[in-house]
Amino acid sequence: MKVIKMSFQNEFKTHAGSVKTRSQQNIGSGFSFYCASISISRKVSVKNTETDEMEDQMLFPSETDLKAWLVKLYSPAGELAYKPLNEQALKNMQLKGLTPKKQPSQIMNILITSSDVSNIVLVHFPNDLKTTDNTSVDIELFLKNIKNSSDYSMEKFKSAEAVDYLLTFTYENTEKTSFKESMTLERLFFEQLRACGLMKDEDEDEDEDDDDDA
Repeated sequence: MKVIKMSFQNEFKTHAGSVKTRSQQNIGSGFSFYCASISISRKVSVKNTETDEMEDQMLFPSETDLKAWLVKLYSPAGELAYKPLNEQALKNMQLKGLTPKKQPSQIMNILITSSDVSNIVLVHFPNDLKTTDNTSVDIELFLKNIKNSSDYSMEKFKSAEAVDYLLTFTYENTEKTSFKESMTLERLFFEQLRACGLMKDEDEDEDEDDDDDA
């Protein structure tokens, strides 16, 4: 069957908006993180050259395209980049006794995506992230615990406000598919969010209820 290459820019833009909205909802609920499996795919009809019949084929973005999108998200040119308030706006808020709301880039974001051969995960980690007990999060231990359960390769991107960890999970076992494994990875990350003190058991129940509404 013919291999089709396709642009997913519209899907990327839509999901960036969704991540922003969900992150803001989590911030409003008092959470310091947002974690979700993001399904970016498109079904197309393709002619089977052997049977001359039209067949449905599910297409996923390439690893290269997914990585480029995820790395750009929180960069200065990205849709979720940190946007500091101007001095006058901050002064007006202080006079009114108000505190600026956190932006999506100021909480931990874990975005789990799938290509046709792998899972690409972005872990966006703000430098000043604190747990529910106001203690620092050990991101190195967090990532090590993930790696002990499911091996990955990693790229790191630093900015003044945060570090973005780009994790690539590949599978030698052909019975494992990236789409199915994305659910397994999501559960694994939630376990570590609870273990490191960013999430309590009741938080997980509420977050899963929100995901069901998506």
